[in-house]
Amino acid sequence: MGRGAEYSFVRHLLVELSQDASCVLELGCGAAVYRPLFSSKHYVATDIPNSWYQSKGDVDVFASANQLPFAPESFDLIFSQAALDYMPDTRRVFRESYRVLRPGGRFLVITYRKSVLKRIHRESANTGSPHAGIYTPGDLVEWLQEAAFNAVEVPRPSVYDGAAKQAWIKMTLASIRPLGTVLRMISNWRIVLGTKGGSAAQ
Repeated sequence: MGRGAEYSFVRHLLVELSQDASCVLELGCGAAVYRPLFSSKHYVATDIPNSWYQSKGDVDVFASANQLPFAPESFDLIFSQAALDYMPDTRRVFRESYRVLRPGGRFLVITYRKSVLKRIHRESANTGSPHAGIYTPGDLVEWLQEAAFNAVEVPRPSVYDGAAKQAWIKMTLASIRPLGTVLRMISNWRIVLGTKGGSAAQ
């Protein structure tokens, strides 16, 4: 399998959100393609054994996101890209993430829009692959709030102005995809951000 997908708009978000972070946790890391962004920070990549795109050395800690083996208030930033829908208990993942975040810490969820999740679910059922989640950003905001986060949906990349959108389009066009395909790919994503109350870690 490949090394996993890396996206310019995700890099942009992670760089912005991690400026004041010293400890970063990725849930469902796969090949941990964003690891180079955090070379000056304590970055921990977690996933379950035998996950897709995984090769030797990608994962720092094998663990379920439902039961994270970390002390309370260990991280300033947690993120997950295109992995939450494979985790069978979303609400528990959110509670665990809240537990291990420091006050002021943030939890960034990058996932697909509901119609794409439905398609993945159908395809997974045909192949026998595990796929658990079909939800909307509104569902995720509600569940994050249940876990005591302050939560909002972030405008998706299709409405970004400036460098993030341009970098995304340039990168994707470089792989010789038609512009219409690029814009459809951008519109497939949904982003939700949860913040733990209290003062941000310095």
